[in-house]
Amino acid sequence: MAKRESLRPWQEFGNYNRASKPANIAVISRRVAHNVSYYYTNYAFISALLIVYCVISSPLLLLAIVVSGTACYLISTQKKGKVVQIGGHSFTPKDQAVVCACISLPLLFFCQRRNSYILGDRVNV
Repeated sequence: MAKRESLRPWQEFGNYNRASKPANIAVISRRVAHNVSYYYTNYAFISALLIVYCVISSPLLLLAIVVSGTACYLISTQKKGKVVQIGGHSFTPKDQAVVCACISLPLLFFCQRRNSYILGDRVNV
């Protein structure tokens, strides 16, 4: 079944009248497993919308994603074994990827903090 066909009706997805208090932990885990598998496409759609909103509403985050993505692309398209010399140090493509990740991850984390309230994060940095 295609992903679009597996999108469940939103009225069914948001029907709180069918909710009841679970009897025990086993019932909770069974319900969660069923809901995640049954409404997978609905959850994916909501997550995608939140990600798009976060990126669009934060130009700094969009810039950080473009810079990080460009750096990763440039590293991946280099000739194999090409070593870059910076300040007397040699960096292989693997070293370059590690440096790119070490710079990109904190940068992306810092840039996304502005939109963290969307996901329910109440901790201020």
